[in-house]
Amino acid sequence: MTQFYYWKGYLAENIRKGIIPYWNPYLFSGTPFLAHPAVAFFYPFTILFILFPLNISFSYIYLLHLIIAGIGLYKLSGIYSDKISSTVSSLVFIFSGYFSARIYAGHIDLYTTAVWIPWIIYFTVSIYNRPGKRKYLGFIVVLSLLILAGYSAYILFSSLFIMFFSFYRIIIAKKDSFIRFFKLMICFFI
Repeated sequence: MTQFYYWKGYLAENIRKGIIPYWNPYLFSGTPFLAHPAVAFFYPFTILFILFPLNISFSYIYLLHLIIAGIGLYKLSGIYSDKISSTVSSLVFIFSGYFSARIYAGHIDLYTTAVWIPWIIYFTVSIYNRPGKRKYLGFIVVLSLLILAGYSAYILFSSLFIMFFSFYRIIIAKKDSFIRFFKLMICFFI
């Protein structure tokens, strides 16, 4: 909180004045501010920090992202299980020690990025099960939100998952038929 609270406050204060804060003069002899990924200037939910006071904004961000994470895991587990199991897994996920620790520590960049991982996996699995334009669009939107949320390591982890899952599905499809293998190769490259 000692870092993000002041960053979000500095961002909101400057935007309200009509200034785009490219530079942070308060750290060392000055550092790039807008270019730092954890500032998440282009992340759509950052607007909450501009619209509301900081303490309320952080509360809304935490609540909103818990809901996003819960729905994401519910949809992901719904591919393989029934509604009750999906609900239980979703609740276990959002009330897990990982999210509790991130909220308590104030790691807003890790927290807001991690909630998109179930969505990435959901759209990846959905595309390989039954490709469609809406699924590709959903995947692109969710991947964009993951990138804009601000924690770069989770982008790498998600990309590695997509790559290994794609290779796995392609290897399995090679055993089935050449046409299925060809379709999955197209999905992978898209």
